[in-house]
Amino acid sequence: MLARLKAHPLAFPLMAAVQSMCANLGRVTGRGLAAQAASALRPLAGDFAYLLFSPGILGVGFIGVPVLAGSRRR
Repeated sequence: MLARLKAHPLAFPLMAAVQSMCANLGRVTGRGLAAQAASALRPLAGDFAYLLFSPGILGVGFIGVPVLAGSRRR
């Protein structure tokens, strides 16, 4: 509990800054962060860049499942 109280004042401003940056990027370009990253892969992978980037996004989401399952109090 004490570690969590120490981490929140540091983590929240960082999360807010990253969210603000991503929101501004979306407003300026009209596309989200995932679309920007996939378009950056286009010179390497051609038109299949979105197919290469999609499993990565899903994989990052699946990494969070065990973390959330392990955080449940017993």
